[in-house]
Amino acid sequence: MFLIASQQILAQQASEELTYKNHQFDFWLGTWEVYKYGTDTLVGHSRIESINDGLGLLENYSVALGKYQGKSLNKYNPARERWEQYWIDNSGLTLF
Repeated sequence: MFLIASQQILAQQASEELTYKNHQFDFWLGTWEVYKYGTDTLVGHSRIESINDGLGLLENYSVALGKYQGKSLNKYNPARERWEQYWIDNSGLTLF
């Protein structure tokens, strides 16, 4: 009985830790104006949404002037213990 209870406690702690890590970037959620560093020059717009029951983030980016736009999918990878981003844009660029 002790072994089962201990395993359940460890599983719950691991789940809570993963939930915490999955939400580390929640501060990024929302609609943002993007400025050139150190200036008041608006260069773009970004909308960040929580997706898949809070397990990922979707970024929608577009420039203030012009047609450039891109999207990124972001998620915490527990196997590698890091956040990962996959970016694609309308110029054909893909980044991981």
